[in-house]
Amino acid sequence: MLAALLLVRPAHAASVELSVAYSQPQVFRGLMEETAQLFMRDNPDIRIVFRPPTEGYVDMMEQTLRQAITNTLPAVSFQGLYLVASLADRRLIAPIDEQPAIHAALEGTHTAMAALGRRSDRLYGLPFSVSLPLIYFNLDLVARAGGDPAHLPEGWNDLISLGARISALGDNTAGLWVRYYPDTWYWQAMIETRGGRMISEDETRLTFDGPEGLAAARILARVGTEARMPDISYAQARQAFVAGRVGIFMGSSSELARLEQGVGTRFHMRTAPFPLDSEAPRLPSGGNAAVVHSRDAAQQEAAARYIAFMVGPVAQAIMVRNTGYMPIRMDMFEPGGTLAGYLMERPSYATLIRQLPLAGPWLSFPGPNGLRAVLAVRDSLQGVVTGRVSPEEGVRRAAEQVRQLTGLK
Repeated sequence: MLAALLLVRPAHAASVELSVAYSQPQVFRGLMEETAQLFMRDNPDIRIVFRPPTEGYVDMMEQTLRQAITNTLPAVSFQGLYLVASLADRRLIAPIDEQPAIHAALEGTHTAMAALGRRSDRLYGLPFSVSLPLIYFNLDLVARAGGDPAHLPEGWNDLISLGARISALGDNTAGLWVRYYPDTWYWQAMIETRGGRMISEDETRLTFDGPEGLAAARILARVGTEARMPDISYAQARQAFVAGRVGIFMGSSSELARLEQGVGTRFHMRTAPFPLDSEAPRLPSGGNAAVVHSRDAAQQEAAARYIAFMVGPVAQAIMVRNTGYMPIRMDMFEPGGTLAGYLMERPSYATLIRQLPLAGPWLSFPGPNGLRAVLAVRDSLQGVVTGRVSPEEGVRRAAEQVRQLTGLK
């Protein structure tokens, strides 16, 4: 296997070569290749060379940490939004807010979206694709289990009850699968829609072991015991939903295009927003941000131009049409925009837009051990879902490990 894949060689010799790393090739490979070709066509002095993609954001971060040791970091990478702060704290990425191309790119972007790449009052990355938690229903299984496809459940109690009835249909059918793996994104959503927080706003205290976190963990335990959620990976759950063997799939809006294509006419599918359990709910924004690792001035300038293109209307329209991610530029949906009329074409996408006012940052635990803290919480939650530990014990263990790793009070 080649160490890197050169997509297009410009007609004129490029003066700057940018190595670029990304993850989730099943989602991003095609649009990365297409956008790189368009960018190099208009910027013949820059050549984009892709590193072999990793499977997910955690894999990307682990690879980045190894490359930092061997001094083999790419010039640019697309990192999970919740990992940008940890990369900045480790000084593995450079701030980009002084680059002229970035200044121009920020015009027309959604202010709250752009802020997801900030750390300590500096801009370290710009989100390329943003997602929110979303519920996907197999309406055929809902009807078979006695549910009403025209009035789908909105709260956790009703979701768990319907999931249990779907599981009782047998035939290796799972009623409900909630994303709790491979990170803490959904658990954060369950806490923040109750009005709680994972850590204090000033990043000095751990707070997920409070009432909201315990309530969220108890819901996960009920999903495992009452709805009999199978202990399978996110990828396996997605495949099972497409095959018609999962009734309610709670995952990422980024899956929308792939699930619609995969399901086809096999069964009737509908999306619904994430359950809201307080008067002031928030939803953590998933997705990734483009960051710059290179310290070379010429590469940083070229990287800024590439990132500006990737968050511009052309690349963002390609991204939206090929995925279920939201763009960083909401003006694209307005008359005359590159996605004008898109919501009429894709009514399922309107569910995301309705949730947009609730969007906030995806938590990153502070300090250099942020990724290890995420993995510690994830493993504790798996114990809760599978019934190996109680919700109270799982949260206690997670909090203890995160405090040791991060120094949070």
